[in-house]
This record gives sequence, structure tokens and C-alpha cells, in this order.
Amino acid sequence: MARKPRLCVSDVIHYVTAEVIDSRVLFRDLTDKDKFIDLLNKYLADTGFDLLGMVFYPQHYEMALRLNDRPMKDLFQRFHSAYARYYNKKHGFEGYLFQGRPKSIPVEDGPYAQLLIAYLHTGPIRARLCKNIEELYKFKDCTHSAVMGNRHFPNLRIDQIITLYFSVEAADSKNRYHKVL
Repeated sequence: MARKPRLCVSDVIHYVTAEVIDSRVLFRDLTDKDKFIDLLNKYLADTGFDLLGMVFYPQHYEMALRLNDRPMKDLFQRFHSAYARYYNKKHGFEGYLFQGRPKSIPVEDGPYAQLLIAYLHTGPIRARLCKNIEELYKFKDCTHSAVMGNRHFPNLRIDQIITLYFSVEAADSKNRYHKVL
């Protein structure tokens, strides 16, 4: 039986998550994470999708993307294949790395999009990878630290994240974003 077509809506934010197979870890070292981010940035630039949030866990990742008129597969087929080839060659595996295609859910702008970004950015606390919001400021596996200005994450559209919370640019927009979390 053929799988159902994916619902891809242009100019809408999609919550996307993908898991690795066989209880493997997504990154075995920092070089793996750097390669993953480099490949993600390459294919984001190719597709023109906007990254609005991302968090890495040991066996999966979650992200928020704003799509354009291109199908989501234009990003994930090439990106996942490229990372799997790199990972398998380096670590001596064969075959698939990710468990099926990424799962995605379209989310309306407004309160739902705000909740999605807050959900992504506070996930490491719920997963007990960080003890509190102060640790999250410096947590390298989540784009919250980039939104707060504590590190750089290529292609993260901080301007769009802040605009989700506030329609008018404000000097204290990052502080207001933080209060929403």
C-alpha cells in the first residue's frame, strides 16, 4: 500500500522530526554535528526554506521550518541521504540511518506557531538535558541560545521568530520573547 502524500503548505511553518534507526546516536562526536549542520545549511540554501528553530537529541532531531512552493522532499531526501552516506562511511554502517521519512505537521502562524517555538526551545529542559532556563541560554544543541544572542546558528531566521511573537519591532524584543517562554 502506498503511503499517504505529505501535506506541504507554502508559507506555513511545519514542525518536523526525524529519528535514527536501531538505537543509534545522531552524533557520535562534534565532527558529526558539524557535518550535519553544514549539510542542513547547504540544502536549506538550495531550497530556500526558513529555519525557525531546531533542537538535537541523542536519537532524533526536531525543527520548525517555513516552507516555500517547493516540496519538502527536496530538502529531506538529499539532506538525509548525504548525512547517512557520511555517517555510514565514517562509522562503518550500511543502509538507512533515519527511520522512514521525517514526520511533519503544518502549524498556523499566531498562537500555535508561538507554542511550537516555545515547545522546541524548552524541550531540553523537559528531557532533562538542561536543569533550567539559565542553562538553556548556553545549551549548544538548541537554537534558543542563538535567539538569545549567546551563539551563532547558521540560517536560523531569528527575525522571523521574534516577529511571530511581536508584530512591531521593539528594542526589547528578545526580552519579551524570553518572558513568553
